[in-house]
Amino acid sequence: MEKEIEWGYSLENGPDTWINLCDDYRQACNRYMQSPIALAKDKVTNQLEKDTLTIEYLCDEFQIQWSKHTFHFIPKSNKNKVYFDRKCFYLDDIHFHIPSEHTLDGQVHPIEFHFVHHSEADEPLVIAVLFKKIVGNEELLQIEESCTTINWDLRKKNLKLNPSVFISKPVEYYAYYGSYTTPPCVGNVQWIVVSKASSLFSKTILKLVKEKDWASNNRPIQPQEQKKIWHT
Repeated sequence: MEKEIEWGYSLENGPDTWINLCDDYRQACNRYMQSPIALAKDKVTNQLEKDTLTIEYLCDEFQIQWSKHTFHFIPKSNKNKVYFDRKCFYLDDIHFHIPSEHTLDGQVHPIEFHFVHHSEADEPLVIAVLFKKIVGNEELLQIEESCTTINWDLRKKNLKLNPSVFISKPVEYYAYYGSYTTPPCVGNVQWIVVSKASSLFSKTILKLVKEKDWASNNRPIQPQEQKKIWHT
């Protein structure tokens, strides 16, 4: 059985070393159209109609797994889906990176959630949602204009969650083609990055960061090169 390649975010096996871990990683991570990238209104090359993206998220049961340097929330059904450019993509994973991988108008944010989808033809689409602050105090929550609340008991193996709580309405977003942000960083990923960061109320996240001494699990910004960037 082939030994699994160990990669991470330290100096010894972090993003700068991924291309040296094996030939597959070298080829994929050096390819054109890598992610994440810096996003800003002055980088937009094309405009999208607002109805290009339709999000159909419902409450579902998710299994909690720790894997590849983050917590993953795996849906137990395919009831959660999105339509992009009239094509259907089913949600199959939620995870997060600290701090954010993409930047918005030059700003790095404390946390970025990824909602990973695939079409029936196995085409990937990832929705990224960034949060400008994480608060864990109810008094602070009361003064926020809008704040996403997520508190989980990660000692349990399952939870009920409606992913729509993460995404503020109306949804404005950037869209571009890039890659996955973890090895082997393969491309042809349709990215949807919500262009406005909101606040996150979560004692769970704050506790995790403190207990694990969680410094980072994010890939640095990659060159934009000739990527087209759309915005609604």
